[in-house]
Amino acid sequence: MTHARADDKAGRAWSPPAAASIRWRVGAAAARAAFGVDGGPFRVELLLGRRDDGSWRGVVSLDAGGDRRVLREATPVVRWARDGARGLVHLDAPGFLHATFDAADGSVLVYARTPLIGALGLGGGRYEPEDATLDCRVDRSVA
Repeated sequence: MTHARADDKAGRAWSPPAAASIRWRVGAAAARAAFGVDGGPFRVELLLGRRDDGSWRGVVSLDAGGDRRVLREATPVVRWARDGARGLVHLDAPGFLHATFDAADGSVLVYARTPLIGALGLGGGRYEPEDATLDCRVDRSVA
């Protein structure tokens, strides 16, 4: 589910993004303890993509030095809200991801929070996102 379209300052209709992803770098010791892997570098990625039928698919994967494995899949309820006055786009997918992007500045990640880092068995602490994307193309879908 997405929020209804809203008009931007120029009067153009706004459509919610079709996909979003955030990647976190994970240290070797934490990855070994949580996933039983050696080597590196390690990254955990959360990907949300809108399917052709309008539902959402969420995928959490581990990239272990080029070896990618899916850790979890979900069908979260996704809501988008646009703060046109501040140029922000808010993503709310309860149980999966809450994030805010500065859409006025090229979709830069401002804030992200997920319960999945802890649920995956990664130790407590602060994990800084390494990279994030917000895909506003209407032709992107996730099968």
